[in-house]
Amino acid sequence: MYLTFNSQKSVERTASPASGEQRRTKRRNTPYAPHLANACNTYEVQVEERPETTESEGEHVWIVDQQPPHSLARGHVITLRSTSTEIVRSGRISTVTLITRHWITVRLTGGHANTYLRTPTSWIKLGKLDRFVHTELYESLPGSPEPHHSFSNRPTFADDQTNPYQFEQDPRDADELREKLRGTKRLKQTLDGLKHGKGK
Repeated sequence: MYLTFNSQKSVERTASPASGEQRRTKRRNTPYAPHLANACNTYEVQVEERPETTESEGEHVWIVDQQPPHSLARGHVITLRSTSTEIVRSGRISTVTLITRHWITVRLTGGHANTYLRTPTSWIKLGKLDRFVHTELYESLPGSPEPHHSFSNRPTFADDQTNPYQFEQDPRDADELREKLRGTKRLKQTLDGLKHGKGK
């Protein structure tokens, strides 16, 4: 991955306090890379001893076992450590690929191919479209896997009719997000689950 720099020097004209004449001063350019906004957040995430695997797709899904020190977010670089304290994988959190009621699955890049991380919904920062999907379609989303064991005794998680998660939503964005959802491919597995009645 490369950072790009502007090779042109920025020149700022300032007034001389003594004579009022203008003089030229050089100003150093600071590179800006929006896609690396979260890149400095590097930390360990404790996962279960073994990942879930799919032989047909060759996918490995690591499941978060303990609450991370920071809320997970796209762009964060994380190291996965199993419950036996063994470091098993490192990667950068990429896009959300599957949304259920209580778990969010994200793709990990920068390491082994077909590697994913599944985390409780409360422990990840979702983008606007993903928040919309979770909130608007909550009753139709799969209730399995069940909530992480740290939430299992909370009354709000025992009631299937109540959404225990609260995301900020702007009603003015609803139509735009519905249109965007129709064209997205990364959430195909989530939407297919709804079409086949797997929401309960």
